[in-house]
Amino acid sequence: MRVEPSEHKYAVIVNALRSRMEQGIYPVGSLLPSEADVVREFGASRSTVVRALEFLRQTGWLEGRQGKGRMVLGGPAPALPPLPARIGRMLAAEPVNVTLLRVGPAAAPPRIAGGLALRARTRLVARRRLVAVDGGPATLEVVYASIDVARGTGLNVAAPLRDGLIPSLQRHGLEPHAVIETVSARLPSTRETLLMRIGRRDCVVALLLVLRDRQDRPLVAIDAMIPADQSALEASFPVA
Repeated sequence: MRVEPSEHKYAVIVNALRSRMEQGIYPVGSLLPSEADVVREFGASRSTVVRALEFLRQTGWLEGRQGKGRMVLGGPAPALPPLPARIGRMLAAEPVNVTLLRVGPAAAPPRIAGGLALRARTRLVARRRLVAVDGGPATLEVVYASIDVARGTGLNVAAPLRDGLIPSLQRHGLEPHAVIETVSARLPSTRETLLMRIGRRDCVVALLLVLRDRQDRPLVAIDAMIPADQSALEASFPVA
């Protein structure tokens, strides 16, 4: 869909730059000309150029690189299905039914170290929380982040995340792009049976979520233990 020329100069810049990216004149991975170059070429004000470039960034054509400029991405990503409710809930704000058990340093278990591409026992910040369910067992979750990421996002503070994990990362200049989910099952530990109010032989579903950025770098991992009777997992996929 092309921008209508109701704001002529702005529309000309957006359409011209997008056309060049579509034709490969500015190939994927290359840097766009500087703002000053675009101002000179189109004879537009800097504010008009910045607005046009920001529109292209927001619609998936460009990505800002600090100290370098704007990199060509090649167009909007295809629409993705909505996150399953179980994942959306773990990324959302921490409501009143979430109890923070402990927030502090921890050595990365092998499962988390693998998900975050770190050495086992690397020092991280672990945010352990219990999610209560009325009349039933609770869910146990641990959010892991590097010390630097935790310090910048508030994950190291023993207070609720009021607006969720993704906005907290974005305020730190990080851009979560994808979440990878790994599902397994196991028997709970003695401590988990007490916290979750389940039996020693009650199976739990273990979900490992890893948030990654556009460069496929892992940002944060969430290890969640869900009682088996709450763990019906459902997904739909296109077949054509």
